[in-house]
Amino acid sequence: MLKKYGVENYFLLPEFQESVKGENHWNWNPNKGMPYIYGHIWFTPEYLEWKDRVFERDDHKCRICGSDKKIQSHHIFPLRDMPLLAFDVENGITLCKKCHKKTFNKEIDFIDQFLNITMGDRVR
Repeated sequence: MLKKYGVENYFLLPEFQESVKGENHWNWNPNKGMPYIYGHIWFTPEYLEWKDRVFERDDHKCRICGSDKKIQSHHIFPLRDMPLLAFDVENGITLCKKCHKKTFNKEIDFIDQFLNITMGDRVR
């Protein structure tokens, strides 16, 4: 089965997905609102769908510089602070790798800017 998916995509295997969900996850906490810790949601179908919806909304372009190269999805409100917004498309924005890197360890400083960009879409 690994040949079908490739070793680099092991985490996308349905068997792996099921093995780390909910109470089976090594960091499961029934008092938290999300069954995945934020560091491991990138391998879930919900995250992949969220990322695709963010990319589609943003026309597969960085919302800062307009590049369509090496785009990445970014959570406006960091997952460590707002895990319940993990799959909310309105909490996402498309950034290129270069612009995304500028936000590292300064995510809070960009919240207003990113909200203005994404909220502006709804006003138009």
